[in-house]
Amino acid sequence: MKNILPILAISLSFSCTEYKLTGPGGFNPMDGGQISGRICDPSGESWLIGARAFVEIDHTGDGVIDQVVEAETDENGFFKLEGLNQGTYTVHIEKGSFTTTIEVELTGYKYEIPETECAVEPPDIAVISGDYDHIQDIIRTLDLDYDLFPGETMESTYVEFLRDYELMLTYDVIFFNCGINEDWKVYQSEIQENITNFVLQGGSIYASDWAHMFVEATFPEQIDFHGDDHNFEAARVGSEGFVDATVIDENMQTVLGSDRANINFDLASWVIASGIHSEAETLISASVNMYDWSSNLDSTIPNAPLAVRFQAGEGTVIFTSFHNEHQNTTFDMKELLKEIIFSL
Repeated sequence: MKNILPILAISLSFSCTEYKLTGPGGFNPMDGGQISGRICDPSGESWLIGARAFVEIDHTGDGVIDQVVEAETDENGFFKLEGLNQGTYTVHIEKGSFTTTIEVELTGYKYEIPETECAVEPPDIAVISGDYDHIQDIIRTLDLDYDLFPGETMESTYVEFLRDYELMLTYDVIFFNCGINEDWKVYQSEIQENITNFVLQGGSIYASDWAHMFVEATFPEQIDFHGDDHNFEAARVGSEGFVDATVIDENMQTVLGSDRANINFDLASWVIASGIHSEAETLISASVNMYDWSSNLDSTIPNAPLAVRFQAGEGTVIFTSFHNEHQNTTFDMKELLKEIIFSL
């Protein structure tokens, strides 16, 4: 009688009841099939770390998801979904607001998604410009499109944008640069409500340094900024200089290849956060020097959060005390800001 599994190797252990069947490539049929692939950014030039890949399975065909098989991409963008039966799958890829789906027909033991299908789709991005930050420069290097709403001194286009909730909802992510003027205060309660609802409904926002006022006003319990919470300027007490920071977030560690980061605060009076709510997450921290203008005292705050992330409803908020200032931004800062962009 012919062997129906011609390349089957049988390994038996007589000391116990366990055994293992392995076929070509070391595949174990008892473990089920697998789908693997690699995920890159929309430009196709960089592999994405920590992207979630998953398939949803309805075993009974009743329209209810019975099982989710998932994995995260590694430092080279690879993922592997295992324990799958043969059949048709929709592979979902998510990293922040960057998503895509890939249809796969698993007819054998393994299916490897071609690298030509690696790119995620970019979100719709809005950027509010400011006098001291240029996050749009980094967004541009990633080949991402965005709409700009001026917010520098003597510019107020952004105010009408933040008052138009329906327009805000056409975007997935809104970036608030450091140095936005304070014209929004005339409509503060209205704008606070719009930002809050935008995030609760699944939108993401990023605010840097002096733009902390939009975070403090809308989500006051999440981050404890230095000084009087009703006085946005009270938190602007950081001292100028380089900081050796501790990188806590694992994806950021992988991006840098280190748990240390060189952060440059080239302007005095940057915003200091002294603590966070239990539901918020510190991504980067450092001991920092501050000069309190109200008391004329120098002091040090140990383990101050330099980057914080929290969820609100379906959305994500990230604040950083550092930002992009063209030639004054260190390599570490640029790489961290890229990872922040992809995680929103």
